[in-house]
Amino acid sequence: MTSRPIADPADDGAAEDVKVGEKAKWPTPKDGGGCTLMILDVNAVLIFESKPSYKPAPRSEPCRGPLRELAKSFYDAVRTR
Repeated sequence: MTSRPIADPADDGAAEDVKVGEKAKWPTPKDGGGCTLMILDVNAVLIFESKPSYKPAPRSEPCRGPLRELAKSFYDAVRTR
């Protein structure tokens, strides 16, 4: 029996901390700093990207937190009732 190590959400693309859309991913950070959030929904793919001038670590809360909040605000604004 083999055990599988717990994967970093940034490495495997999962974004379980984002509660909007059908599926959300934190793509693996690229060189140049910043972070990216990809949201997949029924008829849309949304990509939110942050590249602040103070260059926080791509997997850090200072980088991901604003994208998470932006995605939630966007979904709250366009959600059909």
